[in-house]
Amino acid sequence: MKKLRHSVMPGKEQTMPFQLRYPVENPLITQYFLQRPNFYSRFNLPGHEGIDFGMPVGTPILAAADGIVEAVENDPNKHAYGKYIRLGHLTPDGKFTTLYGHLSEILVIKGQAVKAGDRIALSGNTGNTDGPHLHLSLKKPGAAAAGLTRYDDLINDRQNVVFNDDFLDPAYFLVPPPPAQSTRPRAPMPFEYYFRNLFQHD
Repeated sequence: MKKLRHSVMPGKEQTMPFQLRYPVENPLITQYFLQRPNFYSRFNLPGHEGIDFGMPVGTPILAAADGIVEAVENDPNKHAYGKYIRLGHLTPDGKFTTLYGHLSEILVIKGQAVKAGDRIALSGNTGNTDGPHLHLSLKKPGAAAAGLTRYDDLINDRQNVVFNDDFLDPAYFLVPPPPAQSTRPRAPMPFEYYFRNLFQHD
């Protein structure tokens, strides 16, 4: 398997208009973006469309950024994500959305304003899962049409993997960055300076 790229913290002089905090205390990442391409091909996806965090059912889930609750799904059987929340985030670089899936209990309502770190839900095992965890995905509307969702998959040695549904790799926006990356962006992004000194390549 190809060695993973490792992240480094940005310099103090660098500012990033949009950042994600971890949606859980003491995070344990169990599945990265783009992993298990054979499994996700049945859903017409080139791989996992977010990041999974392993945790016991009932763990507090926190908003990853300031935003507004755009959608709440309380039916555990209606969607592959089970019970989920979608937040909208308006930034200087446009709108982003985060989704928190497989929840057991939702603590917010549609239209509610939240701050990064606010408790919004409890983790669960609802929807299509193989064990209790939180699924976090990140989208930027229009990203696919702008050619911003092409990636190199460093784990499966695939180049120029394209997501057609505006999915971005949340790992590039998490602060501090995860210790290892499974992907790197291939296409230039309007917020490319986020990454300019953010990653140290081996």
